[in-house]
Amino acid sequence: MAQDPPSGEHTEDELARIALATELRRGMHLLVAREPSTADMAKLTHSLRGLFDELDTTPERVRGTREWQGPEAISPPADGELFADSVDRPVSGSGNPFSVPMVVRRDGDAVVSTVTLDAAFEGAPGRSHGGFVSAIFDDLFGSLPMLHGKIAFTASLTINYAAPSPVFEPVTYRGWVDRIEGKKIFVEGEAHYGETLVTSATGLFIDATEMMASLYGA
Repeated sequence: MAQDPPSGEHTEDELARIALATELRRGMHLLVAREPSTADMAKLTHSLRGLFDELDTTPERVRGTREWQGPEAISPPADGELFADSVDRPVSGSGNPFSVPMVVRRDGDAVVSTVTLDAAFEGAPGRSHGGFVSAIFDDLFGSLPMLHGKIAFTASLTINYAAPSPVFEPVTYRGWVDRIEGKKIFVEGEAHYGETLVTSATGLFIDATEMMASLYGA
């Protein structure tokens, strides 16, 4: 399984959100992986509906953007350390129940994440659904511009499926910057299951550092 994200950076509210999201993900995978009776599922549905109806009465959350302080505030981790956990991030955010169990580590000029996908991510029997594999690469690649003091957004992403990517087994994803041409950041990556190359990917990211500064103030 992927390593847990660093906890020292999280507030008490974020830790509670992460714990709840973790249980929601656990329930999602158990529903897919188990065979509860119809009566048990109806009972669980009734209980969850009541809890979620109560949750729906709480104040609406405004997801704000932290004050932008320019590219000098982009602080990538030291070699071998984890990137900061963005709690709400759809693919890797520990507080988002839709996320996959991944954390990203810096490895020199590359980024690496070892991911074990559970039952709800299965496509063909025993294989990860290709859409989730693509999403993992997209999220992984998104960390690379930080190594160059930049924020960038995906312009294109090409995935090549070389072999089945398994569920319930660790797959290691690795990405690196191939070259930078002005605002264009070209990235490449591979995913291995043991010694087997299961997927390769290329992408184009567009430097949005100046745009972010103009939107949120340097």
